Parts: sequence; structure tokens; C-alpha cells
Amino acid sequence: MSLISSYNDWGKLEEVILGSAKNLTLPDLDVSVRHFFDLPSNFNQAPQSQSKIEQVIYELEEDFNDLTKLLEKYNVTVRRAEPIDCQTYCKTPQWESQQ
Repeated sequence: MSLISSYNDWGKLEEVILGSAKNLTLPDLDVSVRHFFDLPSNFNQAPQSQSKIEQVIYELEEDFNDLTKLLEKYNVTVRRAEPIDCQTYCKTPQWESQQ
């Protein structure tokens, strides 16, 4: 029997998996986002500073912890995913990519 299942959209929430912001990386904007955000053609974004990334990670983890407390208050089982190891590589015969 599978540990993961879903029965409907209207039943009582019993269990949920929340991710982790640890080891988060923020990608720089690329040309493709111009279609979504109407950026000017001369827009150039500087790389994200480490302090900004650390602030985002801190605030996301704080939000995840608050959400966990709220859900547990309503007897929902909350499972937290392990942080992604960013030193791991995904690889196929055709390509490879660092996490």
C-alpha cells in the first residue's frame, strides 16, 4: 500500500508534507521572465547578495514553522522534508546538473 494518497478535495486534511528552505538558491532573472514581468529591454539584474538569500531562507523557515504549528493545532500531521543537498548531481547519459 502506498504511503502517499489523496482521496478528495473536500475531506478533512489529515497529513501534509512541507518542504524546507535550507540550502535555497535564488536564480537570477533571465531573458524568459521579461514575458511575465514586462521588464525593459535594457534591464540587467545583479546577482543576489548572500545576506539577501540568508534573509529569505530565515523568513521562509519562520513561515514554515508557523504553518506547522497552526496545522498541528488542528491535529494535522506535518512531515518536514529533508533539505536538498546542493552538492549532489542529477545525471543521465545525455546531461547532468547540480542540484
